[in-house]
Amino acid sequence: MRGVRRRRLLIAPGGLFLLVWLLSLLLWLLPDWLQTGQRLVSHRAMATPSAEKRARTGQKLEVVLGTSSKWRRGLFQKNFPEYGSDFMAADIDEKAIRAERPEDMTVAIARAKADALLPRLEGRPVLLVCMDQ
Repeated sequence: MRGVRRRRLLIAPGGLFLLVWLLSLLLWLLPDWLQTGQRLVSHRAMATPSAEKRARTGQKLEVVLGTSSKWRRGLFQKNFPEYGSDFMAADIDEKAIRAERPEDMTVAIARAKADALLPRLEGRPVLLVCMDQ
């Protein structure tokens, strides 16, 4: 077709996924952080004095990846091996979650996953990472 310019993808597909994932995580955490005025440590449930103490002392926080995708698990283990390999699947109906913009839907699904998994993690000092694409 004439007049249509193709854009080059400057980021590898795996890198693009990680970029979207990290941006979604930041967009999900940022509103709570701005409202509370606390340092961004982890999920809003982790904004506790003990979490801040761990952040100051450099004690590692256990990371739980909220996904059932083998591909996402492999990507996480390959790129972040130092954070372990604890994975939990959220039993939610992703098709029931809708939004006008794809970015909003991605964040809404990630929040729904986190809300479904938080009761199972109660009392554990973890950073829960949920994502969608």
